[in-house]
Amino acid sequence: MLGLRKTAEAIKNANGPAQHIMYSVWGFIIAGMYVDMGVSNYILLAWVSCSLLTAGAVVWLSKNFLKRILLADVLLSALVLGLYISETTFGGHSGVDPIYYVNTINGMEPAMKNTMGHTVDSLGSLSNFISHILPCLVLIFHGIYLANLVERQELERKRFNDGKL
Repeated sequence: MLGLRKTAEAIKNANGPAQHIMYSVWGFIIAGMYVDMGVSNYILLAWVSCSLLTAGAVVWLSKNFLKRILLADVLLSALVLGLYISETTFGGHSGVDPIYYVNTINGMEPAMKNTMGHTVDSLGSLSNFISHILPCLVLIFHGIYLANLVERQELERKRFNDGKL
């Protein structure tokens, strides 16, 4: 637990807590990219909450809790990425778009609704697809790195306190 003053000093010096705070901010921002992209809003809300809790854990909670919340954030990031890829690539969970009926001049006729509005067909769609995948992948790998960093810091602190230098 650092407290506000030590956290602000660590951020000014670009120490480890600065990376955790930045990870928290990027998690919040990147989660916003997936709104209305075939991912449940409840999962996105959990991801945003977890990302914001990371910033709180840096300031007020233990390193062990910080490590666990980072791993939970990585898990939610991977879940969102998997759901996005499956929705975009395979057309959702059922594989069949729902049928809607529209009133035309000839009466009621079935019409297929495209729920996502994009596929990986054209170059524009491909760049949209990649621009959603890459930030999330970077966030996943950075979260794993930060959790490992916290674990190594805790082991080093324990080794130092036990006098086994």
